[in-house]
Amino acid sequence: MEQVDTKDLLSLAIFFFFVMLLLSPLYLKTPHPIGYIEGNSMASTYKEGDLVIIYGKEVENIKVGEVIVFRVGTVETPGFVIHRVVAIKENSGDLYFKTKGDNNPYNDTELWGWIPEEDIVGVVIFRIPYLGYPFIVFPLLFLRIVISFLTILLLISIVKDFVNRREKRETEIDGEENLS
Repeated sequence: MEQVDTKDLLSLAIFFFFVMLLLSPLYLKTPHPIGYIEGNSMASTYKEGDLVIIYGKEVENIKVGEVIVFRVGTVETPGFVIHRVVAIKENSGDLYFKTKGDNNPYNDTELWGWIPEEDIVGVVIFRIPYLGYPFIVFPLLFLRIVISFLTILLLISIVKDFVNRREKRETEIDGEENLS
């Protein structure tokens, strides 16, 4: 039986990480499954540089106290905010959310008003400390290009290793047959 190399396990783990990252919009039910904390408005719960995982929960299931991600800005300059829901109201069948940063002394209604349900991206379900810093330091487009490039290099490396092992095994088998 062939022994598994640590390098191979690491390569496989990284490969599966990138596959899961690419598929995450499907199983997390949001086109924006990953976010990062920039600023200190949520400092008592999330720190600047935290990477957060976002789940596209149905808006009617969101409850007061949950941390949501919502869109702000315009189509030309979109932005996202990660704050806690402090109140929910219904108006003509539509839901609206009042939010507040845990570290802010005031709620967000002065800044954005009540957040309509169509601006809700999802709820934060997990955080990973410090992994959000690359998103803050590098422009998003640049980061996407780097991640894509590294993924392609990783895939090429995995395929190359697989082919080399297969050829080595075939050579060993051929050598054993010639000795017989």
